[in-house]
Amino acid sequence: MSTSEAEYCRLLIEKRDRHDGAGLSLLPRLKWKLLLVVITAGYSVWAWRIDSGVGKMGAFLAGGFLAGTLVRDVQWMRVLERDWPKISRFIDWTKVEKTAAEKQQSKES
Repeated sequence: MSTSEAEYCRLLIEKRDRHDGAGLSLLPRLKWKLLLVVITAGYSVWAWRIDSGVGKMGAFLAGGFLAGTLVRDVQWMRVLERDWPKISRFIDWTKVEKTAAEKQQSKES
């Protein structure tokens, strides 16, 4: 059992107990997205400052990539929020609770 699996199970239990959608609880797991935003924005600024057509094209491509991935992720979170009542009916909550409890026991040991 991986740590990420147990952590995901813990997040699912928290979402079930709060009775809201799944999307916002997954946002903390996307910390790497912030790194992508910073790197891409930095590249875009650097490429824009180059006084050539290729530099400006690179900045537009990087900015478009960044905007596209952010829009995709926001839409994914909206879909998860909207469909959470349907999704939660298909989750085997006893298995989720068992996996989270195993993680808690191994952490205490």
